[in-house]
Amino acid sequence: MSTNSTIAVELPSGRIIGVYCHWDGDPKYNGKILASCFNSKELALQMIACGNMSGIDPNGDVEY
Repeated sequence: MSTNSTIAVELPSGRIIGVYCHWDGDPKYNGKILASCFNSKELALQMIACGNMSGIDPNGDVEY
C-alpha cells in the first residue's frame, strides 16, 4: 500500500505548482527528505519541473 502525496511550491504570483508522488508521502519520510535535500525554492522547482514521480529515496534521488 502506498502513501500518495503532492509536493508543491507557491510562486511569487500566488499560483501553486506541484507534482504527484506515489510512495512514502508521510511527512515523517518525504517531509524529512524534502527538508534536507530540497531545502530551497530553487531546488524544489527543479524537482517539480521533472514531473510526477514514483518516490524519493533517503539520499534525495527522485525515482520517476
